[in-house]
Amino acid sequence: SCQEQKRTVNGCRIAVAFIVLSITKLGKATNIEGGQNRPVFDALCKLTRLARSDLTIPEEPNSKNQDFKDIIKLNMSLAPKAWKQVFWKTGEKDAWQDELPPKDQRGDDWEEYWSDWKDAIRSLYKADRTKTEDKTTFESLPDDVKDTIRPRMINLASAAAALAKSPAAPAQLPSLKGKTLKQKLTEAVTGDGSKDVDTADYQSIYGASSGSTREPACTTGTSGVRANSLMAALSCVCAPESNGQVDYVCTPAVAKADVWANAGADNPPNTRKIAKLCGRLPPRQLKANELRQAIEEIVALITTKGGTGYLGATKTGCTGAQGSGRCVKFTGYADNNGSIPPHTPWLTIPHSIATDLADRESRIVQAETTKAALKALAEQARKL
Repeated sequence: SCQEQKRTVNGCRIAVAFIVLSITKLGKATNIEGGQNRPVFDALCKLTRLARSDLTIPEEPNSKNQDFKDIIKLNMSLAPKAWKQVFWKTGEKDAWQDELPPKDQRGDDWEEYWSDWKDAIRSLYKADRTKTEDKTTFESLPDDVKDTIRPRMINLASAAAALAKSPAAPAQLPSLKGKTLKQKLTEAVTGDGSKDVDTADYQSIYGASSGSTREPACTTGTSGVRANSLMAALSCVCAPESNGQVDYVCTPAVAKADVWANAGADNPPNTRKIAKLCGRLPPRQLKANELRQAIEEIVALITTKGGTGYLGATKTGCTGAQGSGRCVKFTGYADNNGSIPPHTPWLTIPHSIATDLADRESRIVQAETTKAALKALAEQARKL
């Protein structure tokens, strides 16, 4: 019908118009455009925001809780008097034996439990060998009753020791390398854990004291001027260029007057402004998964071309010109398989922290199971 033909013709007109617009759009896309780096800016900001916040991490779990200590103390209260004498110094009156006895005078497991046993005996006795006021143990029972319940108590104590036995874990995450969480995350942001965003300088941000043009400064490496921090990455991706190049590649919040001068070095005060756009989170406990996810979102945005990786819009490089690119260049990163590019401390530092923190979180979960089991054992021991 005529009506049907009209719809078809209109459909053709719409299709032709769409194709023309698409071709026009593709033509413009040969240069870097405003807003093109917004996803990269958001991803970098997510990690920067986390790293700049006041965060804490959970303490390493200790399975030797009060229930464990009670079991060891109850077991100690049933121990033969002759065996208990090992906890006092021989030949000295009223003197505790602090040091572990020589190897030929102790059992194989003494080194592991000596500290626990010392705590137990000192809760039962004073240094002068008189009993304490602790009435919660079996210390006052007749010897024949003690002999009867001792085997069952030994089994419960052995079970408790097996539950509480866990690989020694450091009180501090190994990835912190003796520094605080704040210092290490600040190092990822500014390049130097002793300098926050307000005091970061060219040396910390780009790893060298003397300035450089955009392309070298926005390339990763092991020495010299390089993209050495999250602040560097943010500036490489977002800082506008002089000489009439495209503005607002990341966000209109980056002032177009705060340029990275053409053929010149970056200006740290401008870089600080960009980093501060990311904001901070309220103080809270850090979770391994949120740190890991923030890193993964950045890595997922890296494209590869000619054996090199790029974070941000690129056509021929990362010079900042709209015909080249606003990006970070990763040397030696030919294929994005989800791995972190080499020479990126601003990614590897938080990644190492996330890995160590995930291990600790797993131990904390396991410790909760252990605590429940120790509680059940302690209840059995108290009812003997």
